[in-house]
Amino acid sequence: MFLSIFLLFIYLAQSTTTTYDGIIRRSTDGTSYAYLSPPRLGNHAAFIEEIVSSHTLAVAWFSGGEGTPNCSIALSLLQFGSQQFTPGVIVSERVNYSLSMKMKLSLEMLIFYFILEEIFYIQ
Repeated sequence: MFLSIFLLFIYLAQSTTTTYDGIIRRSTDGTSYAYLSPPRLGNHAAFIEEIVSSHTLAVAWFSGGEGTPNCSIALSLLQFGSQQFTPGVIVSERVNYSLSMKMKLSLEMLIFYFILEEIFYIQ
């Protein structure tokens, strides 16, 4: 299950033409894309990983302003055989807590890795 998916985390307050429903659509050039519904404004630093045991595609990202107290981690899943991502949900949140902006990117990715492991292996 290899798709060329463009994940767009754009908030458009008055858009009537763009539907943020997570449905995978095909472009005229043959690529596929889906507009995911983010739970908050200010989405950034997406991370995509296949959960090998179930062939589910997990997409995680920071949701909320970068370096602000409302910044949390959101997650959306694409089950094997499905053509629609689940709505984005907050999976990790610490109220009034934000990681230091001086943190290296590699450490941020390590944090994503451990959080995804915790979510999928505790069940």
